[in-house]
Amino acid sequence: MERRATATDKKKPSVGRVKPMLRGTSADADSRIPSNAATQLTQGNVSQARRSAVAEAEARYTGRSAQIEMLRERIRRYLEQAASLRAEHRRDHVSVENVHNNDEEQDDAVPGVISRMLQNRQSEIVLQNVLQEVLSEVGSKLRQDIENQIRMSRNSNEQKLETLTTRFEDVLRQNQYAHDQEVLELRGSIEYLQETLTATREESERLRQQLDEANFKILERSEDMGCVQAEITDLRQEVQALRAYRDKHRLEMKNLDQLQKQLEDLQTINRLTRQEFTKLEEERDELREEFEKNLLRLRMANQLRNKAIEEQLDDTAEEILF
Repeated sequence: MERRATATDKKKPSVGRVKPMLRGTSADADSRIPSNAATQLTQGNVSQARRSAVAEAEARYTGRSAQIEMLRERIRRYLEQAASLRAEHRRDHVSVENVHNNDEEQDDAVPGVISRMLQNRQSEIVLQNVLQEVLSEVGSKLRQDIENQIRMSRNSNEQKLETLTTRFEDVLRQNQYAHDQEVLELRGSIEYLQETLTATREESERLRQQLDEANFKILERSEDMGCVQAEITDLRQEVQALRAYRDKHRLEMKNLDQLQKQLEDLQTINRLTRQEFTKLEEERDELREEFEKNLLRLRMANQLRNKAIEEQLDDTAEEILF
């Protein structure tokens, strides 16, 4: 009976007591409980309530078992008395038959036997009445005890269930508010990081365009330098050809002055070409230094931006995890 009443109490729904979620204040946010701690608190309360209910049920069962044993002992005594009375009644009945068979010998003992039979019959009736009263009293006490225990268990379970439901609603409301706040913070962080990433991409695209333009200029200067070097090579070949011609035609020394003049002109052109080539090399070195400086600044800026973005992403990941 008690187990059946406990199962009936557990089947009572508590959904009707759940209230809609409301956004808490800053005080609620400061006093909110983490979800793991709330779960442990709820499970601890439930297990403690179950243990107390089991202990109470065991105590009630022990007391009721003792009462039942006492009642059984009383009934056993009454049954033993009834059995002894029945045995005496049988013995008296046998003695009466013997008396009828021996009327002459038992004339004086008939009144005593009849009185004993009447007394045994009355005691048996009284014993049956007492036994019925005891059984009815036992049944009423058992029913009353069971009803009281069921009522007390139902009231206690309802109070415990209401308390646990209230605590669970408070914890759930606090967790919902904390979750909403974390979601809002994470959305703000994500929007800020997206804006920063967009700006960084635009800056990287602009620097990439500048780098392409600088590479194009360097290629143009390299082509110009290649042309100058080709001209110098041609001039050297011409000088070598002139030297070969001079060695071959020593007899034509009359034109030596003209050749010398041409050679001086070529040397002048060569010197001017070298000067121009030196200027081009200096401009190339300046452009290279400027390009390396710009590239170094670009790399440092990108490293700083990437480091800042990684730190922000790490902070965001830690906030999401914890």
